[in-house]
Amino acid sequence: MAHADHGRDQPREDAFAVLDRALSMCEKYGLYAILDHHGAIGSQNMDFHSGNDEQLGLYGSPEYRGKTIAMWKMIAERYRGREVVLGYDLLNECRVAPGKFGGRLTTDFYFELYQAVRSVDPEHLIFIEYFTFPIHGRGMKHYPWKNVAASYHIYNLTPFSQLVCLHFVRAMHLISGNAGFPVYIGEFNAWNKVEDWKVTFDFFETYGWSWTSWTYKANEYPYHHVPEFSERHEGRDWGLFVLNAKPVNLLTATFEEIAEAYRAGRTERARKTYICEVMEERFRER
Repeated sequence: MAHADHGRDQPREDAFAVLDRALSMCEKYGLYAILDHHGAIGSQNMDFHSGNDEQLGLYGSPEYRGKTIAMWKMIAERYRGREVVLGYDLLNECRVAPGKFGGRLTTDFYFELYQAVRSVDPEHLIFIEYFTFPIHGRGMKHYPWKNVAASYHIYNLTPFSQLVCLHFVRAMHLISGNAGFPVYIGEFNAWNKVEDWKVTFDFFETYGWSWTSWTYKANEYPYHHVPEFSERHEGRDWGLFVLNAKPVNLLTATFEEIAEAYRAGRTERARKTYICEVMEERFRER
């Protein structure tokens, strides 16, 4: 965002070009889009996928908070009434401190963002995301939301079964103050266990939980640990389709090297993963 007259931040002229194109593609192919904010200014979690793993600066900075609020208001102004937009996922996987999830601080800021969006867009669905469990944040019943859903990410890294983990998440949902709101699982993984994927889909269907897969297309090799890449195949556990593009060390590569690797990867034909096959089988049954 560029600084403009009167002290107000304005977006660049081409700020929405890529997003506009993506939404037009969704309209062309009959898809809905959820606008997901993965990287807030200053970082909301200090994770690499926020674009900044060196600081957790969002909450303690009035400037960063103000710009994040202003950004969402601009987005809502632009896309209000746009039917292809299913809703807004305001912030991804918030932390209040390194390694510490949730708390009232994050839910209060969600409500600030919610109010900014609702001031210009009263209709689109808004997702309030809790990470990693529904108890990580103040219960949604304490705020006067309208047309919102509780959003969770489920990555079972415990020694317990997938089904036990799912029931635990649901129990936390029921006792956290979120029980009166619909549920959206924006990310989840069953970690290379076909039966666990089936168990997960059965669970979501039983309790009416909506979901999206993370992610549609992955790469077979990780891009940031070059020496070990030949033994690692992480992409198969993530995407519905997987490429076989060679890795690039993002810490040392030049822009030209990264761009060339991307261009080369685009020529590869993506292959179905077992995750895609499980989904196809399930949808065929219906």
